[in-house]
Amino acid sequence: DWFAGITGSMETVLKVLKDGLLTLHVPYPYGFAIILLTVLIKGATFPLTKKQVESALAMRSLQPQVKAIQERHAGDQERIQLETAHIYKLSGVDPLAGCLPTLVTIPVWIGLYKALSNVANEVDMIKCSFCHSFC
Repeated sequence: DWFAGITGSMETVLKVLKDGLLTLHVPYPYGFAIILLTVLIKGATFPLTKKQVESALAMRSLQPQVKAIQERHAGDQERIQLETAHIYKLSGVDPLAGCLPTLVTIPVWIGLYKALSNVANEVDMIKCSFCHSFC
């Protein structure tokens, strides 16, 4: 399982956050630790998400030009691809910039899910008062 490294790191951070919150006498330390870890991960992945959104907006702004090329060269796929690539190059738009950041962040979110699942199965999670408030 190649998520083991990500999952293990997130479990460690989660437990450190929980222990820190417990030391500060914060109620429901696991709950707040989960929230803090999620916010930290969202903050860490924000630059990639921002790049993805910017790329999508740039692609959307070029859509009318791409449609015009498709209408002008209907039936000639090679010409359509060449013209579209030329427009992207002139505009400085990278079509892959929209999906590559997503591919990078997916393992991080899967790792977080697995870490939370693993911690939930541990005995100390079952004993914590955070869990009892939902049962």
